[in-house]
Amino acid sequence: MIIFIIDFSNSTFLVNKISRKNKVFFEGKDGELAYKKIGEILPDKIFINYNSKPSHCRQTAQAILKRKKTAHIPIYFIGNPHNDIEKVKHFGKVISIEEIENYLS
Repeated sequence: MIIFIIDFSNSTFLVNKISRKNKVFFEGKDGELAYKKIGEILPDKIFINYNSKPSHCRQTAQAILKRKKTAHIPIYFIGNPHNDIEKVKHFGKVISIEEIENYLS
């Protein structure tokens, strides 16, 4: 499975956790670059760390979903309930870090 991770937190935790059994691509600095890479790679799933730069994460997810060739890719926002997750529920599924394994198959 090909997974794309967007994480602006400068942490490698998500990459390390997900890459054990999957081919992982990562962008951690630029939402526009993530958008471009996702259009080229066409991953099976996208995981976004919503704990860092939430508004940037929302904008990137919205752009991905508006593009015809990437609109079908499931997006999973990893965050905690204190991060205004109501704003992203219509872009994808909000999950906790503990739930990631359930969404990797």
